[in-house]
Amino acid sequence: MKILNVISVFRPHGGTIAKLRTIVQHSRNEHQIYFYCYPHEYEEAKTLDGYYKEIGVQTYYGNVGRNFIKAVFEIKNIIKENKIDIVHYYFNYENLTITLLKTLCPNVKYIRSFVGYIDISPFRKQTLRLALRRTENYVYISNYIKEKYEETHQLLKKKNSTIIYNCPIYIDKGEIDVAVKDIILYVGAINEHKNVPQLIETMNIVVNEFKRDDIVLQIVGDGKDRKQVEELIAKYNLQKNVILHGAVKGPIEYYRRCKIYLHAATNEGFGISVTEAMFMKCPCIVANTSGLKEVMSEECGYILPYNDPKIWAEKLIYLNDNKEIREEFGENAYKRAKEMFSREKFINAHDQMYEYIYKNGSLKEYNNQ
Repeated sequence: MKILNVISVFRPHGGTIAKLRTIVQHSRNEHQIYFYCYPHEYEEAKTLDGYYKEIGVQTYYGNVGRNFIKAVFEIKNIIKENKIDIVHYYFNYENLTITLLKTLCPNVKYIRSFVGYIDISPFRKQTLRLALRRTENYVYISNYIKEKYEETHQLLKKKNSTIIYNCPIYIDKGEIDVAVKDIILYVGAINEHKNVPQLIETMNIVVNEFKRDDIVLQIVGDGKDRKQVEELIAKYNLQKNVILHGAVKGPIEYYRRCKIYLHAATNEGFGISVTEAMFMKCPCIVANTSGLKEVMSEECGYILPYNDPKIWAEKLIYLNDNKEIREEFGENAYKRAKEMFSREKFINAHDQMYEYIYKNGSLKEYNNQ
């Protein structure tokens, strides 16, 4: 069958587009992609087309911006010309095209994925509900995300849905050598939801209260709150104990050396970087919030209050000083990740969903377990 994915994110290092690349490359169904672009992004988006040509995926680039009517007719033409069976949306604004598209192409099946939760204005919520009413099938990346959206948009409780957990993007497929693991690590954005200042507060207690200046945290990633984090590092004189590496193309080398992984996010729809660390046999310390509680278990590390740096510091020091416990947690993390979050399971779950919708018309009574 033929699936058209409609998405407004094209840069390859984002989690959602990286997952979509995984699906379109390895799915047993035929995929095409319509990139919903703004004028300032259009030329840059087209420069990435070589990747899709190489893997044999047809792509389209709509230079439409906020003119969603123009996007509707471009998508309609793609559907008609290619005999598309299913259209799969990923983000809010491009999902608005369904308000007209479903009338123009009523025989096509429509799916919307919810890949994260950010609160939006009342006006935007009302606008989004127009699209949500027209879409019958939904995919959530965690129970947490499902609950958040159903709480905000009550109409979703009556819609057909399934949960498909994310898969990791960056993992080492070779042997994992625990003997080389020697760093403490966080990988991800530096913004309000990721709660990186909590990690700096933790390191302040580790270094300045418990006098453990041998412990160093490596941070791989960047974001709008980096300046705040830099100021905290300077305030606590942690320049030698917290290293900011900025954004990197692939963090595998850091995961390979990671002996303890930290993730204190307060609003994490899933936590791809946590699963990547788990696949690399890293024991994890995560916040007891949002989707992280579904990804982690207490056999893989510690699930701690997101706002208590003292207990984070105590557990970090304890794990740092106990190699056997680290390795036990790491093995458990690897087994859990392989069982629940493998790439193969992720791709197969999408293919099964598409095939069920194609055969049955919707996700009603669908069970992907």
